[in-house]
Amino acid sequence: MANAEIVKFEAEVDKLCADWVVGVNKDLQKVTDAVSTLTDALRGRISSLRLPQKAGPDELNELPARINEILRENSVRLKGIVEVELHLTIDAKAKKLANTGYRMSGHLNSL
Repeated sequence: MANAEIVKFEAEVDKLCADWVVGVNKDLQKVTDAVSTLTDALRGRISSLRLPQKAGPDELNELPARINEILRENSVRLKGIVEVELHLTIDAKAKKLANTGYRMSGHLNSL
């Protein structure tokens, strides 16, 4: 039979560890929410940029891929943790950029 003091000690450690997990989980949720908010802000800011007015349709149609490439290059330190791909479309005739959403992947997304 286990020593009563050992059982009590282990119960206290178990409680502390469980409280730690709850606290870490809450903070990670705050981080996840903050990343979503920042991503929404980025989408809005990119969408509000004026497209190059002298660019041709072919150049304009390449912009969504280029924007995501720039985003990947800038977020290389976050690779595997959080990765974002913006869903963008170009109306070359009206010279307008539409941002219809984004896809987020990485470990942060799976928490």
